[in-house]
Amino acid sequence: MPEGKNPAPEGRKMAPKATTKTDDLHAELVRIRETQERFVLVGERVITMLSVINDKADLLIEAATKDPGPSPVAKMLEAVLAALTEQSATLARLPAELAAAIHEDEEAGSEPADHIAWNDPDPEE
Repeated sequence: MPEGKNPAPEGRKMAPKATTKTDDLHAELVRIRETQERFVLVGERVITMLSVINDKADLLIEAATKDPGPSPVAKMLEAVLAALTEQSATLARLPAELAAAIHEDEEAGSEPADHIAWNDPDPEE
């Protein structure tokens, strides 16, 4: 370090440098420039967002002006309806078919079912 320049001792701050009107003007211009750069950045972001919104609105308007084509959902729903109708018809026939099966079993001379045998035996008996 040159001999004529001693840094301020640790713990002591150097006295503030005297400012001139030019220094004040320069600091104010720097502050204005930084503020302007922030405004430009925010403006660019707003313009980008508006551009995206505009593109989406154009796509929505384009889609809204077209006639809808055939939907695959309608065919799928028709298939589901057909399956449900078939199952409903099977369930509707089930009581009559069960009654006929029981009647045929009784006519064949089989013994009626022993419902007591279906229960688990009581270990205490």
